[in-house]
Amino acid sequence: MTVHMFNPNFNSPPTDLGLKVLAEGSATVLDIIAIHGLDGDREGTWTADNGILWIRDMLPDDISNARVLTYGLGGIILKYALILANKASDDHLPKHKSIATSTIGLIFLGTPHQGSDAADLALRLYHILSIIRGTNVMVLQHLTKNSEALQDLLADYNSISDLYSTLFCYESYDTPMPGGFSKMIVPKCSAVVPGAINAETIGLNKSHLGMCKFASKDDDDYMTVLRSILTFAKKAPHFGDGSTATNHSSGRTILDSEMTWPPHKV
Repeated sequence: MTVHMFNPNFNSPPTDLGLKVLAEGSATVLDIIAIHGLDGDREGTWTADNGILWIRDMLPDDISNARVLTYGLGGIILKYALILANKASDDHLPKHKSIATSTIGLIFLGTPHQGSDAADLALRLYHILSIIRGTNVMVLQHLTKNSEALQDLLADYNSISDLYSTLFCYESYDTPMPGGFSKMIVPKCSAVVPGAINAETIGLNKSHLGMCKFASKDDDDYMTVLRSILTFAKKAPHFGDGSTATNHSSGRTILDSEMTWPPHKV
């Protein structure tokens, strides 16, 4: 999930692919883009069992002057995109450069920055399928634990990590797997980028499959993510002009100097 200064050129395409606007906001000065994984869904990834799509049904109530969009990309590819965007200039690939300069903060929800043992298992299964159906396994090969491609990406991302505020979230519970056993899909050691600057790490009380789903505003994990978004959003010009961000646990506005949030350090 990324927080950007408002860009009126971001629009929904007439297909099921690409950006989709879920909430337009009022007096919009901010874009919040919810980016699901490569095998996810623009709405289903963020929808709880009770049907609540929190980025549409809850978040706009708490940040009224932000537009909320969703997109399929994947956190690892997002990092690569930001690395390339920072190599662009106003004269060369200015649209790419605008992505780098408008991005304020990022929240990674269980992203396997250093790969996952679960990807190793999935890769073995996909290799079997590839013999039968010609399944492409290239993506999974890059997600295996400590793959060379991921390690190179970590180093490149760290070189630009001081430009953004980042929250790394990791799962606290195992995910039920086929065969009757449970497994930590992306452990804490893989859900963070070691050495990242201006970053904070926190565990959510969820399994991997539930990290992106909040059923109500009473969910402590929702409030954790919301506070981080608001911390990032305060850096956007004019964000405090009439926004309605409310702390539901105390009933007071938390877009003020009394809002407490740990300093962004690893």
